[in-house]
Amino acid sequence: MDAGKLDKRVLIKSVNKTADGFGGFTDSVSTLKTIWANVKEVSGNITTENGRRTQVVEIEVICRTKAIDSVNLNTHYLQIEGESDEYRIDNIIEQEYKYFDKIIASKTSWAA
Repeated sequence: MDAGKLDKRVLIKSVNKTADGFGGFTDSVSTLKTIWANVKEVSGNITTENGRRTQVVEIEVICRTKAIDSVNLNTHYLQIEGESDEYRIDNIIEQEYKYFDKIIASKTSWAA
């Protein structure tokens, strides 16, 4: 991977739960870090189940290994800068030893 291909800014966001004082919790979202990455859409499958159509868009995000060393699959998600879509991190795969990693992320939307 050529470092010049890391041409999109990706926000890694974190969801934090805070007690609201009334026995419940409030979710707050904060940007953990912003990284440069190469983003490409891999698939955009539409399925119909029980009369409801859903579209699952999967993307591959290739970035430097050191940029995502503190990313947690359970509490972090991705947002591409300039877009409103939020992607759930499904997997992180070591691409080239010590230099680049690949993040597989997806979003689900309800199709009309």
